[in-house]
Amino acid sequence: MTKKKIYEILEKRNAGKRDITTAQGIEAVLSPGEIAEENQIKWAIAGGIAIQIYGFTRATTDVDAIASGILPIDEVKELTFGGVSYLVLLDDEEITVNWIVRDDSYDDFYQAALEDAVEIEEIKIVSPEWLAILKHLANRGKDELDLMWFCVNPIWLTANYWLNTWSESVGNMLNRLLIH
Repeated sequence: MTKKKIYEILEKRNAGKRDITTAQGIEAVLSPGEIAEENQIKWAIAGGIAIQIYGFTRATTDVDAIASGILPIDEVKELTFGGVSYLVLLDDEEITVNWIVRDDSYDDFYQAALEDAVEIEEIKIVSPEWLAILKHLANRGKDELDLMWFCVNPIWLTANYWLNTWSESVGNMLNRLLIH
């Protein structure tokens, strides 16, 4: 295969976007994060960058953050599952930050994950247990790979905590559905 063909395949695979590093992802989300804090909006890093922070080397072209509200800045697009995307310019490169604000049946899970987020060097990150739950709920191929990585690296997931968190969240959701 020629070098040109390889570049063509890579260009198609990521719709013209380059994979970003963990450092780029963290730096990109800090700008909307500051705006969130100024507006009393809770937020935490989730998705591929969170997985990278916990040690799994995997490709991603954007940053996901879960949040309690939308920011008062221009958005690029609305996310089909709740929230919006923002573009952040970093070293002359535009990086997409998906600002996830669920307003569906998964909202309780996301709000609980946000409340239980851990702080590492003053940056909120979804805990490994909640990240595993959110990945399970997303049910995509890349999320299954992330879950398998957590399973073979049990230092991140304590079985009892994970099961209790999952059981409590499902119970709360079912109670809410039964009451309404």
